[in-house]
Amino acid sequence: MEGFVYLSFEDVLHYYQETIEQSGGGMSGIREREEIEKVLGFVKNDLYYPSLEEKLTYMVFAFCTGHYFADGNKRISLVLGAHFLIKNKRGWAGFHFLPYMEAYIWHVAAGNIDKALLSKIIHSVINREELDEGTKLEVIHAMQRSPLFPEEGDRS
Repeated sequence: MEGFVYLSFEDVLHYYQETIEQSGGGMSGIREREEIEKVLGFVKNDLYYPSLEEKLTYMVFAFCTGHYFADGNKRISLVLGAHFLIKNKRGWAGFHFLPYMEAYIWHVAAGNIDKALLSKIIHSVINREELDEGTKLEVIHAMQRSPLFPEEGDRS
């Protein structure tokens, strides 16, 4: 796919404000403007991120783990991912991105799902494919590292 459509800083700010207004949040505001601008610049580098999937994975991972906002970092990473897909003529994937990715994004923020595994998950979501068995096992093991799923014998 050539001629990607990228999100601007103004787009990010607009989507962030809308997201916080619609979903609520204790705090709002940008903590790291320069870091947001860096992500928006890096995502355009076709040497590092040549495909739509690679650009999307980088952007979602960066916004989820970067804590660039006072509140709503996980939510905005999902919203930006969806809008990026829609702007790049991947409407079906964009509209389904939030509900499909919501369960995974918490584990990205918690450090249980790394960028490589996120890339596999994103690939399946935007291509309407079920996760292969190996990736399903990776996801299960990643989610088991969560404090929500204590190890056997560690149930206090």
